[in-house]
Amino acid sequence: TALDAVGEQSLVSAAEDRTLRLWKVDEETQLVFGGGSSPLDAVAMLSPTSFVAGAQDGTLSLWSSMRKRPLATLPTAHGLGGALTGGAPCWITALAAPPHSDVVLSGSCDGALRFWHADDAGRSLSPIHSVPLTGFVNGIALARSGKFVAAAVGQEHRLGRWFRLPEARNSLAIVPLDECMHAAPKLLEQLAQNGKRPMPAPWEADEVYGGGGGSSGEEDGGD
Repeated sequence: TALDAVGEQSLVSAAEDRTLRLWKVDEETQLVFGGGSSPLDAVAMLSPTSFVAGAQDGTLSLWSSMRKRPLATLPTAHGLGGALTGGAPCWITALAAPPHSDVVLSGSCDGALRFWHADDAGRSLSPIHSVPLTGFVNGIALARSGKFVAAAVGQEHRLGRWFRLPEARNSLAIVPLDECMHAAPKLLEQLAQNGKRPMPAPWEADEVYGGGGGSSGEEDGGD
């Protein structure tokens, strides 16, 4: 149900069978991780060895390729859905992360695009801030310049028509990013040692890539 990659040789997949798979392309091998008690709908890579996953029971989890169990687990990361979901937790519908960073963005149906600090060493996921968005956040893409994030917002879940938010618009929300979106120093140091650059210079084109504060601007995509 979801894929993400960092570089050309590593990618991670999430699936309905509740597993995460870290694929090593050059070696044609994979590592399998048990993702928990609920199907997984979203995944994002922070680095070639760390990634985050989002589940249908609302759990957000931080993983390392060195461990078969999550470093950190955050139940009901987007709260309960109330009447919309019959009191069940809000599903994690989208995730994204700047490559080689310690920041994760998540989307659901609770009316917010949420930002998290992912701390491998401290084995924790901590909230940074959130931006209000009405509707299901079905996709998240980050500008390569790091200046903004684009969120695909809909009245319904991207995988089915189980729930509906009539007050939402099918639209694209553009959210400016502030100084909280920075690369992790230890990862920058590793990249420098390998002669690599994590992000284009600010003057380069504002292309976006997906995984998946300030006010948001929206372009209506129709109902």
